[in-house]
Amino acid sequence: MLVFDTITTPEATSPDYHQWGIINSTIVAWIYNTLDASIRSTVIIPDDAKTLWDDLFNRYSLGNGPHILEIKHAISDCKQRGRSVAVYYGELNKLQNLVSSYLKLSAYTCSAAKEYARMHETEMLHQFCLSLDSKKFSSVVSTLLMSDLLPTMNAAYAKIVADERKQFVFETHEASSVTIVGFNATGTASGRTFEHKECSHCKKFGHDKDHCYDLHGFPDWGRGGRGGRGGRGGCSISKGKGDFSGSVGSNARGGIKRSLILIMGVYLRFLMLNGRNS
Repeated sequence: MLVFDTITTPEATSPDYHQWGIINSTIVAWIYNTLDASIRSTVIIPDDAKTLWDDLFNRYSLGNGPHILEIKHAISDCKQRGRSVAVYYGELNKLQNLVSSYLKLSAYTCSAAKEYARMHETEMLHQFCLSLDSKKFSSVVSTLLMSDLLPTMNAAYAKIVADERKQFVFETHEASSVTIVGFNATGTASGRTFEHKECSHCKKFGHDKDHCYDLHGFPDWGRGGRGGRGGRGGCSISKGKGDFSGSVGSNARGGIKRSLILIMGVYLRFLMLNGRNS
């Protein structure tokens, strides 16, 4: 081949020189056009493909060791960190496949190849489970790793995703329940806003001056009620302290009246007994 110098450059007088020149120019153009733009700007196009190849080989042939170390560091740093399980697994699987492509394996028999594949999948399973968010998936991860027969990577992934969906449904339902409770609490509190207020105009409780019917008049829906002009007026039911104090005063007057009648009856009976004795 031209780049490995297995095919030497023919003499200019050789009948193969013209054909060699066409193939050499094609290979030089192919190598140059496949270079990254940042590298292409530092390369001077030579006359033959071997010179270009040797220049690039001596400049960038540092071996796969540093790159493999970089990929393994990225694998150890690959964590879920709040992302979805699908996104996290996709990144981890890509890095694992990349580092496997750089490892040169010896020729194995069929049984040894299956054993290596099983060990690789087990390592992938451990890395995947241990880098999940522990607060969310600690229970299901413990169940997977403590089983006597470890599941396959696909089976473990399916169980983790199912648990993620279940947690999402539960959190959504819990958030909606909290919102409903908060709305009910707000509505209950707002209904008691005027309960302890005193009107500066009529000196009654249960409303303020801006909502005083004595000052602003009664609404149309309150004129037919039995409340008249007392308290809130027109309302058959009221929680204001003015109405409560009015009902207490009425009950007190009725009690005094009954007490007077009882006293008068006792006094008259006392007079009648005295008249008989005399």
